[in-house]
Amino acid sequence: MSGKQSPPADVRHAGLDDTPGDLGDLLRALGADAKAARQASERVFIYGPEGSGKSHAAAALMNAWTEAGQLCFWLDCFDIPGSPMEADEVLETVAAAPVLFIDDLGKEPAHIRPKMRKLFQARLTKANAVTVYTANLDIDPEDREDCALSELYGPSIRSRLIGSTTLVRYTGKDRRLA
Repeated sequence: MSGKQSPPADVRHAGLDDTPGDLGDLLRALGADAKAARQASERVFIYGPEGSGKSHAAAALMNAWTEAGQLCFWLDCFDIPGSPMEADEVLETVAAAPVLFIDDLGKEPAHIRPKMRKLFQARLTKANAVTVYTANLDIDPEDREDCALSELYGPSIRSRLIGSTTLVRYTGKDRRLA
């Protein structure tokens, strides 16, 4: 099943102190109080170029919240099954999770995107739920129509996803190639 209770092995041991500067401060603030994040139905969207540390940052948040006793699920979009029935099962399971990390948004099979839209809607209306998204998509908050997030999921989903979400933009070169 693609909905796991731990991040992938390459970022499984990530910690909140691994991220320096303002981004690190933001992640530590979010990670400090998992209960408050759930009560606020917090949503976080971490975006930027490949290899900039987005999944690592999400894994650090997941680790902090898991250590604080929160039940978290990790959904890697690369691993969503291509079969519609299998994808339905996975997405239904993670839709109910109290805390859900959706990694590499936009990398799921194209024919699964309508199901992803339903997952987004479910997460946006679920009370006391936290959703953390990572993507290397252009989500330019200023340009409503001309961005990759709008092209993949439509402008209304883009608006809903980033309109009431803490946006965390990563920059820099691919750390895996350095």
